[in-house]
Amino acid sequence: MLFLIFVFVYRVIPRGAVKAKGLLLSCIRSNDPCIFFEPKILYRSAVELVPTKDYELPIGKADVLIEGENVTLVGWGTQVTYLQY
Repeated sequence: MLFLIFVFVYRVIPRGAVKAKGLLLSCIRSNDPCIFFEPKILYRSAVELVPTKDYELPIGKADVLIEGENVTLVGWGTQVTYLQY
C-alpha cells in the first residue's frame, strides 16, 4: 500500500456512520490532502441514526471510549467495535 508511506497525507478511517459523515465533511473542507477509507462492514451494520445537520469532526484527534489504568488498547475503524467488548 504505497499511500501509507506519505507523511503529509491524512488517512481517515471512521468507526461508524456518524463519525463517517463528520470526518468526510472535515476532509472535504480541509486544505490538506486526505485519503478516506470506507470499511465495507459499515454499510452492512449501519444502525446509528445520522443527524441531518451539518457538522465536522476534528481530524487527528482520538476518541477515548473507556479509560483504563493498566492496559491501553488502540484501534481504528471497525476494530473499535470489537475492542469495546
